[in-house]
Amino acid sequence: MDGYYELKSQFYYRPVIRGFAFFIMFVLFVPAYLHWRIFLIYPFFIFFVLCRGGTQIDFKDGFIRHYKKLLGQKIGTWEQLPYIEYIAFHKTIQQYMRGANMSRGGQREVKYKVNLVHNRRETIEIFASIDYNKAFVIAKEMSKELGLRLYITDGMDVPRWLDEV
Repeated sequence: MDGYYELKSQFYYRPVIRGFAFFIMFVLFVPAYLHWRIFLIYPFFIFFVLCRGGTQIDFKDGFIRHYKKLLGQKIGTWEQLPYIEYIAFHKTIQQYMRGANMSRGGQREVKYKVNLVHNRRETIEIFASIDYNKAFVIAKEMSKELGLRLYITDGMDVPRWLDEV
């Protein structure tokens, strides 16, 4: 790798938000026959449904950008990358609630995340996936490329450092 990474290409907004926007588009389709101005808000709903996002990191010049991608254009500003102490790979369990009053229980989703850690505890999330192997390969590859230690908390074993850089 040449010091420039583009990671985390996924839908930027959660599935609940995208589903709600998609539902509202169809609910408003019938009244749209009666009044043409409703079609003026459709681009906003299409943005929520189709918007993808990601992270670009330029380690050579020391910049990072979290972007949203719509119609091939990446929207986001470059920021100075802080001093990175180590790379963290960990398992998280995210729970999504259902129902209007959030009392019907929820759906759990296991995600594996790769973070850059700076200032001892502050993190920059650079990748998230439901696939363990894909996330671990990216974490190991970045650790080797940057010469940083990798801290692993994957839930399969005790938290540990991977020092083979």
